[in-house]
Amino acid sequence: MVQAVATQSASPGAGAFAILFGLESMGRAFVTAALPIQTLEILGSDEGVSQLYLLGALTSIAMAFVIPRLALWMGRARMCSLAILGVALAYALFSFHELPTQVSGFMLRAC
Repeated sequence: MVQAVATQSASPGAGAFAILFGLESMGRAFVTAALPIQTLEILGSDEGVSQLYLLGALTSIAMAFVIPRLALWMGRARMCSLAILGVALAYALFSFHELPTQVSGFMLRAC
């Protein structure tokens, strides 16, 4: 009986998921305004920025089909943690101001 109580308290609750979701959302919001300007500086044209955003949107749609399967396989807490790490890696890639890292960062951020 004591062991059952210990395993229940060790599992993450709604508060843990809310904190992870909030951190992930805050990470996305910090650079939303600066990202199009940096992309325009790197690509040099509005069309290039639009194409890169289209690529990010298509990646996001594709990942919408994959993420539920990954969440079942990995678990929700690990999935949220992976999302936070992915966003952090995407923003690290954006800091290089190069076209390949910008594209990789966009696709990773869309995931």
